[in-house]
Amino acid sequence: MPIVGEEFQDQVLSVVRRGNTIALDAIRTAATAETVAKFIPVINAIPVPKLPASVGAQIPPASDVVDSAFFFAQRLLDEERIFAREAVKAASAFSLVAVPEKPAISDKHDKHDKNGKRDKAEKPEKAEKPEKHGLFGK
Repeated sequence: MPIVGEEFQDQVLSVVRRGNTIALDAIRTAATAETVAKFIPVINAIPVPKLPASVGAQIPPASDVVDSAFFFAQRLLDEERIFAREAVKAASAFSLVAVPEKPAISDKHDKHDKNGKRDKAEKPEKAEKPEKHGLFGK
């Protein structure tokens, strides 16, 4: 079974990539020597406090800062996914029908190709009838 909204997600990512390409082209164009030369007098006129050399040596390269920020964002998303699953599981006690346990997204992708189709070697398991919970069930 394909992931719900995967086609929509692909379309959104495509639009984001196109927008990023346009932004990068604009940055590259603005970064030409002629354009930068126009702003040097303006930039030099801005008073900037002098940092001690020891502080400057501690500042990591910008690419490391970007990688670190996205690594942290991924860890945060992973924690939020765990929380959301646990919240759904906990809240299922309040519903009339139990919420079946689903495999993690990464596990689900292992059994499907990039188009969301199940491996031919994998046979779908028969779905069990959900237990009833709440006022009219257990």
